[in-house]
Amino acid sequence: VTIDDLLSSEKLLTIAKQENDSNIQKIWKFMFGIVDICLIFMVLLPLYPYEINDYVYSINLFDYHSNNCIFYWILYILLISLGMITIYSVHKNKEFKIADLSIVLSIALILLLALTRQTYATCFAFLLFVIKLMLFFKQKNI
Repeated sequence: VTIDDLLSSEKLLTIAKQENDSNIQKIWKFMFGIVDICLIFMVLLPLYPYEINDYVYSINLFDYHSNNCIFYWILYILLISLGMITIYSVHKNKEFKIADLSIVLSIALILLLALTRQTYATCFAFLLFVIKLMLFFKQKNI
């Protein structure tokens, strides 16, 4: 068997293509998890309004206190945890089907932020959601 026979083998080419496709899928999943983890910025950045004497200041979620704050924290913690699980599954070559849950929770977060009139946070969450959808469709080859 010569090297030319091995390199031109159809079986070798299909194996290489499958491995390449698998590696690309892992990259898309990893990036999807990174976008979920980027929601930590929504906790740290001053995106939430705080009014003092007819002036509106922006504060981070740690300093923000309202009745809806617990719902923000729950959704942020869930989505960041899903991002960590996604990255863990890529690293350990395990298969967890949590992308759909992540998208549903992101939609719920955007709706909650919009209904509670958190303008800056809604815009930031929507931008991350658009990136997440693009990665989701790339991952599914749509």
